[in-house]
Amino acid sequence: MEPMKNFVRLLCFMFATLVLTSVPVSYGQAVSGMAGEVTDQSGAAMPNVVVTLKNAATGAKFTVTTNAVGAYRFADIPPGQGYEATFTAKGFSTVEVKDIYLTVGSVRTQNANLTISARAEAVEVTATNSEVTIDTTSAVIGNTFDVKQLNSLPVQARNDPTALFSMQPGVTQQGSVTGARVDQNYVTLDGLDVNDISTGGATQSNTGGGGSGISTGFGTGTIVGHAPVDSVEEFNGAVGGLGASTETAGGGQFQLVTKSGTNKFHGNINEYHRDPSLVANTWFGNDAGIPRNHLIQN
Repeated sequence: MEPMKNFVRLLCFMFATLVLTSVPVSYGQAVSGMAGEVTDQSGAAMPNVVVTLKNAATGAKFTVTTNAVGAYRFADIPPGQGYEATFTAKGFSTVEVKDIYLTVGSVRTQNANLTISARAEAVEVTATNSEVTIDTTSAVIGNTFDVKQLNSLPVQARNDPTALFSMQPGVTQQGSVTGARVDQNYVTLDGLDVNDISTGGATQSNTGGGGSGISTGFGTGTIVGHAPVDSVEEFNGAVGGLGASTETAGGGQFQLVTKSGTNKFHGNINEYHRDPSLVANTWFGNDAGIPRNHLIQN
């Protein structure tokens, strides 16, 4: 009887270990979501409305049904642009909302109003300002940068995504976010933990100058997965109001999503050029009669 008890205890211990070690896997998922309410012409909530969300570029398709108060929610949706939402109910006209952009780390609010119709007809709506919606499901403070913004941002070092982090309010060049230590940030790349916890966000170089040679901040050892800026589809940075579902660190929470494949062949080619004719001289240089630096970079 005693060996059987020991065996049961071993199984319980293994199960508990599996559960506890699996919890961090749920952190850092690079996903998005969409939620809202469906009403009729009088403003009354409509239950049992079929809501379909699909992306023609990737072939992804999701379906939910509104509950008793007319509310619906899509969770864990791959972020990206080009989504289309369809609201269907018997005896009502179908509402189609096109050009929806679901950004990483946020839940889009998309309500719909259906009108009574004796025949099958569809009302097509384009999601104007498709990224600008109020997230009523979270109090997290932060920003999301899409691919258009990433292409136009004045980022000189485009070989490291950490150059994007300090462009948000509350983030210093040294890597401190709203007063937190530089080793308290958490970064994910396509949902994977890419933090270099062995260095604590610092590197050391023996320069022989008599100092410690320790430098901290973004780019000095923050992450181990360095994706070029041009390979990033979008990224989200949260600097305050972090909830219990966020990652384990108390500083900034940065989520990077790389460009994914679609049902069509596509690609791009870029050239980044810089020369003295595109750069203004400093005030001190003009005052001292010093010409602009002869800097050419491709």
